[in-house]
Amino acid sequence: MPSIPKRLGKLAEKYPVYTLNYIKWRDSVIMTDGKLSKKQKLLIALGAVTHTLSEGAMRTYAQLAMVAGATREEVIEAMYVGAVFTGGPGLVALGNVVEALEK
Repeated sequence: MPSIPKRLGKLAEKYPVYTLNYIKWRDSVIMTDGKLSKKQKLLIALGAVTHTLSEGAMRTYAQLAMVAGATREEVIEAMYVGAVFTGGPGLVALGNVVEALEK
């Protein structure tokens, strides 16, 4: 059974087939080493999700990237790349996530 982010727990309980199969597919097909390493893919995802301003998603992908070997500095830089497309709101979200990572 794949690791399920806390926020998806209730969704996975209610719709296990959809949720668990999506997570299994993502983790076994997309977010694995290929031409790009898993770490690189997670940093790309972190930059992309920064554009959504979802601090929960940003925190999740920041933590996943660090588990995959990314440094704190690489994580922060990836979020800054994403913030290029969001301006001030992205910087505020980025600051909140960096603060949360320090706890």
